[in-house]
Amino acid sequence: MILKKDLTPRQITTIEFAIITLFSCLPLLLELPFRVNIFVTWEGAYRMYVGQVPFRDFGMPLGYGFWLIPFIFFKIFGPYLYSLVIAQAFINFLSLVAFRGILKIFNLSPGQILLSITVMCLSFVMVNFWPWYNHTVFVYELIGLYFLFRYLLRDSKIIWLILAAFFIALTFLTKQDAGGLGMMLTMGILIVDALVTKKFKTLLLYVGFYAVALAVLILPFTAYEFSYWFNFGQSHHFSRINAYDFLSTFFEESLILKLFIIATVIVALVRYPKFKELTADRPYFLFTLFTLGILAQAMIIQVTSFSPATTNFYYNSFAFAFLIYNAGRVMQFEKVWVISLAFLLVLFWRSENYWKYSMKVLGKFLPASFSPPPPSVVSKNTWSSKADQKGGGKPLEWTLTPYRAFKRIKLPVPTVEGIERIKSLSIVKDNPNLKVLNMSNLTPLAHELKYTPEAGENIPLWYHKGVAFFDRESKSLCDKIADQQYDVVLFEAMPDVDNFFPFDVQACLQKHYQKTDSFPSPTGYQTDYIEVYVRPATTVATIAD
Repeated sequence: MILKKDLTPRQITTIEFAIITLFSCLPLLLELPFRVNIFVTWEGAYRMYVGQVPFRDFGMPLGYGFWLIPFIFFKIFGPYLYSLVIAQAFINFLSLVAFRGILKIFNLSPGQILLSITVMCLSFVMVNFWPWYNHTVFVYELIGLYFLFRYLLRDSKIIWLILAAFFIALTFLTKQDAGGLGMMLTMGILIVDALVTKKFKTLLLYVGFYAVALAVLILPFTAYEFSYWFNFGQSHHFSRINAYDFLSTFFEESLILKLFIIATVIVALVRYPKFKELTADRPYFLFTLFTLGILAQAMIIQVTSFSPATTNFYYNSFAFAFLIYNAGRVMQFEKVWVISLAFLLVLFWRSENYWKYSMKVLGKFLPASFSPPPPSVVSKNTWSSKADQKGGGKPLEWTLTPYRAFKRIKLPVPTVEGIERIKSLSIVKDNPNLKVLNMSNLTPLAHELKYTPEAGENIPLWYHKGVAFFDRESKSLCDKIADQQYDVVLFEAMPDVDNFFPFDVQACLQKHYQKTDSFPSPTGYQTDYIEVYVRPATTVATIAD
């Protein structure tokens, strides 16, 4: 029977890369709605696309590493939102290939790697349709870890250690908290390994390479306000690290994470009851240390990088890979029946994402018994009152637009109508030197309206009060608004979010500019509106148009 046969490594590898390619490219197969906060990704990549330099022409509270891949894809495909979707497909592919490479170094069998990749796809990759710094930083870390373990366990070519140090340094220049944790994880592994082997050369080399990499990545920007934007020495910058958040998250939540930590420790102790036996098997010891480090990092990341909530879901894949590797002592994962059964069990376990997305399509064809119960029936999803959609009110109709920057991305119909009204303003149509202050989610309008975002060391990349926008920037903008230096200002009013787009700047606009229009935000939250302001001297003409 075919179920008793073994799959060859080549056959399994073919299936692996088919799954990797399918899940990596999944965003390209969909017409996606506009994503909340994706304006930050677009804006940074676009500024670099038009020649602006980070920290010289715009400031941000994290490094420029996140925008490198979106910038490259803007250069290749143009400054469009869909180019970001293509960039994310590439980032997803990198993450899976790096994950696969690490598992191969730790000698997982092809069948075990295939199942682990499937878990990674279902639990982590499948929810990442857009580039976001909390995801990209982990991909850089994963690449750095691959090079580190290749140096430690495969071939000790110095180039692998240099590349490991560079990518771990790049994580810090992408997001400080995850970058710092990546450095701590790699240093922890190297320190423990050095203490066990009593060889410290690798540790010292890595520290040196890491310092050089940081210098290369940072020194060119120290002539500008690099330290200011990294929250150094500014009295009005506050830490978002809170001991209560860590403790409450650890004790009240993190149940699966804690279960995986316990399982990893127990499995390792069962395999090697004595510590000397464990350390004698260096690859297995490093694998155990690495798995526990990833789980510890995931527990911290869920507090420091809490958006989106799936940021740390990568831990499922690493814990699963460790446990299934140990199961390989009693099961042959190359047999068709074993891998088929295990694959079905993985689908049974990680069903939440593919079920949610598949039902949007299959629900149109399934019988009524598979539809949600009507509101008159008391059930899990109808017992309490729920809004029809984000923010309440009538459901918004979403549509594709004729705008190149928004190609294949759906926007709410009222948002599209609002954009049309902006484009029809005479001050917009007849102004080759249009000056716009865009404090909204619609940053791709820079490309559509053909204006260049304002540049300068004190110009923030985005306007989140207390995160990327502080007292100095607030005063500077209010002074410019009082001087009426902008032709048009777009301000996104978010009354349910405290100072994301700062209320004090909105007050300055209401005092010195004329509000001519407002329309729903592209995010779909009906409480959020984009307000359109023009200089009072141009109000009559713009309204007449």
